[in-house]
Amino acid sequence: MSSKEVGHRTSSAKSSEDLGAKARILEVAAKLFAEKGLEGTSVRDISKAAGLNLSLISYYFGGKEGLYTELIHNFAQTIRSEIEKVIKTSESKESSKENLERVFMMMVSSFSDIRERYPYMSVIMQRERLAALPFAREIYEETFTPIGESLIQVMVKAQKKGFVRKDLNPLLVFLFLQEAIIGFHNIMACQLQLTQSPMVHTQNFKEFEKQLVTIFVQGIFT
Repeated sequence: MSSKEVGHRTSSAKSSEDLGAKARILEVAAKLFAEKGLEGTSVRDISKAAGLNLSLISYYFGGKEGLYTELIHNFAQTIRSEIEKVIKTSESKESSKENLERVFMMMVSSFSDIRERYPYMSVIMQRERLAALPFAREIYEETFTPIGESLIQVMVKAQKKGFVRKDLNPLLVFLFLQEAIIGFHNIMACQLQLTQSPMVHTQNFKEFEKQLVTIFVQGIFT
């Protein structure tokens, strides 16, 4: 085996090792930040829970704040990727009531699925939003503003077609939809007596998704 091949294999092994360590830090940090917040979590806490050297956090992320910001950035990109699929589905079909209803259902399902897959990041993002986005403002602007503009165009096209009320503000419709999804999951997580009622406690939130889409669809169509 040539020295070049040995060097390539050594480099590949190191890259895989780096990726594994970085992913482990991100995974552990998400849980700790969700449970104790940014201020309540130390670099030592993260390195101990990850079983890795303390210096790796500075090496990969430049410190605790950099790690926190990367977690938010990665999560935002996940959301953006999912919503872009919704937008592409809408753009591939003719604007119609059925298509718009499909868009709403896909959005609700996507947000709900992301919430279930990334429970710790959902807690972190909720806390960040309540604090007026001290670490996520730039990420929000870069990631979600283009998505919002695309979703607005979906509604504008529907309004021009005449099957969505023209007195509605397209941006507010999607903001209300987003907040309804987030609010529902947040209140369900509180385990209140009312939310444990058979009327609202549904498996995998599928009934909630149908109900929410029905409420919004019935309210926007002419």
